[in-house]
Parts: sequence; C-alpha cells; structure tokens
Amino acid sequence: MKKVVVALGVAAGLAACVPQEPPSATLERFEPNPSGGAIYILRGRDPVFLGVAPVKLDGQPVASLRRDDYVRLDVAPGQHRITCGEADTSAQAVDIVPGQTVFFDTLLRVGWVSAPECTLMPLDEPSGRQRVSTGKRVGAGP
Repeated sequence: MKKVVVALGVAAGLAACVPQEPPSATLERFEPNPSGGAIYILRGRDPVFLGVAPVKLDGQPVASLRRDDYVRLDVAPGQHRITCGEADTSAQAVDIVPGQTVFFDTLLRVGWVSAPECTLMPLDEPSGRQRVSTGKRVGAGP
C-alpha cells in the first residue's frame, strides 16, 4: 500500500513540473474590431521590477501594467490619446480607422530622486504580436 501512495505522490509531483504555455499564447487571436480598432499597450522587462505603469486612454485610467503585462483596448474610430505614468509626460496620439490594430510599448525608467518615469513607444505589428504572445493579458480598468 505504501508503494502505491508513494508512486501516486511522485506522479503528482512530476505532473506539476510540466511547463505550461502562457495563457495569452493560446487565447489571443488578434481579431480586428470591424466597427473600430484595437490598441495593444505592452510593458516589457524594464529596470523597474516592482513598479507599475499606469496607462490612460483619452484621460481615463485603463490599466496598471507590471512587467510582461499587456492590455487590449477596443476603441471607436478617430483620434485617441494614450499616456502612461503618473505625470502624463509621455503621450502618443493615434488616429484609428475601422479594423486597424496598433501596438505601443511602455518603459519605466528610474530617476535619481524622482518617481519612475514612463515612456510610450510605437511598435511595428510583427514585434507587437510577438511580444503579446509571450506576455500576460490584464483586463482594462483602473
């Protein structure tokens, strides 16, 4: 009986060690929004380990991104303003047309005496898709 219990324990332990794909790798389909567009905002492996990058769309908070997080925002056609960081010093304007998908990267940098500063940079579609496939999707919301 002891051998069976030990064998089951070893099997359960080994099953827990099997690497699993990140959830976004199988779930994200990059389907276009036919009535509007999609904006992906990503955060990579910048030097700020514990900080979050607060992101706003048109002045409204939409997400707080940790390292390797991303958010997808389905938006109406037209011009939109994306900002990150507490001071909103980094801003990107984007004019969305129906079916368009755009990607932006956030980067937090640490100052000597100030809070971390956030920078937004556009990404090309192949790079954006690749980064999303290795990231973790977070829900839009403050």
